[in-house]
Amino acid sequence: MIELPVDQYQFPEDWQVVPANRIAAFARGISWRKSEEADPPEGILVVSIPNIKNGSIDFDSKFNHYISKRITDAKRLRIGDILFVGSSGSIHNVGRNAIVRHLPSDVVAFASFTFKASRTDADVDNDFLYYLLNSEFAPFDQFCKRAADGKFNFQLRQFDSELRVPLPSPEEQRQIARLLSATQRAIEQEERLIALTTELKKSLMHKLFSEGTLGEAQKETEIGSVPESWDVVPVGDALELAQYGLSVKGVESGNYPMLRMTNQVNGRIVPNDLQWVEISTDDFHKFSVKRGDVLFNRTNSYELVGRTAIFDLDGDYVFASYLIRLRVDHDRLDPFFFNHYFNSDTTQQRLKSIATRAVSQSNISATRLKGFSIPLPTLEEQGEIVSALDVLDTKIAEHEQCAHAFQCLFRTLLHQLMTARVRVNDLDLSELGHEPVAAGLEEAV
Repeated sequence: MIELPVDQYQFPEDWQVVPANRIAAFARGISWRKSEEADPPEGILVVSIPNIKNGSIDFDSKFNHYISKRITDAKRLRIGDILFVGSSGSIHNVGRNAIVRHLPSDVVAFASFTFKASRTDADVDNDFLYYLLNSEFAPFDQFCKRAADGKFNFQLRQFDSELRVPLPSPEEQRQIARLLSATQRAIEQEERLIALTTELKKSLMHKLFSEGTLGEAQKETEIGSVPESWDVVPVGDALELAQYGLSVKGVESGNYPMLRMTNQVNGRIVPNDLQWVEISTDDFHKFSVKRGDVLFNRTNSYELVGRTAIFDLDGDYVFASYLIRLRVDHDRLDPFFFNHYFNSDTTQQRLKSIATRAVSQSNISATRLKGFSIPLPTLEEQGEIVSALDVLDTKIAEHEQCAHAFQCLFRTLLHQLMTARVRVNDLDLSELGHEPVAAGLEEAV
């Protein structure tokens, strides 16, 4: 028997602790033979693990399957069902799920390496069931076994027979679900705003890097149309330095933090998940990063090679060997303009075209990079372009901060409400740590 989280808590007298199979039925998906596959409209849609994305089900996935066989009720999805990942190479991926809010057709099936939960007790709120199965009371990782192929397979029969969960009254269930749903909607709204602002920035980058800010006539160059007054030069002509990083393995402690590819986030260097190195003072001075240095990802997968981020932090840092540190000639090139230009979609495509490719890695050497052509407006116009793009970066950062605050609030609420440490009627959102977010959530509820 697995030690269950529900046994670690004391619940109010008006709550119950019940077997999960008393309030929901769990079923594994369908298998089929190659000969039973068929194209739509004859074939019935079967969704599988890749369809479960970001808390929802993508019914238009390129991974869709269609089959021509009879689908029993147990293998059908219905509105309100919760679909789970049942097998994965990562144990943390098992149990990832989405609730079915709509269906594209009357009959939709689900594949064998997924499983579903369907509410069976009319007194249980369906959204509450969804949040309950996303709380600590459903420890999917504890019900996994590793198969010979290395994948973790969910033991549905054991889960179905052993899992017990807390259950408040139907009214409190509805109140909990309503509050958590409002928080999720707030997160989704911020994510939509991030996506919209990001798309706006991409469009503005394309316009500014091809048309400039002065409304000039255009000229054709090897990199496309640019304003007549702009020069087009090799990167190397506008650099003071192009340098490979430290070939030293990072560890948990040392005298200097070392920046790696993982510290490149949306064009900026962020000091997350740092590794450290123990190096001499001379090596520190040789590899230390200065404000305005641009770190270029020289070797990675095809999708990530060429990714670029600017260092704009306080403190002492060095950089790792898979990065190239680019230091610009400030009399000719604004490093923030350079970084924005390198992170534009068009430039990223051009960079990938000069990469050499091995089996799983692509590479752009410093020598090859120095010959890469870039536009060179006046420093004044470079600054105007940077200012316009920074406005949108600031908006994106604000929405990201707000989305993060809502996500933290959601996790806090999920724990506090499901464990009855806080009851909905006694909840003061202002005590949860983010007053503007709490005020917005109270309004949403």
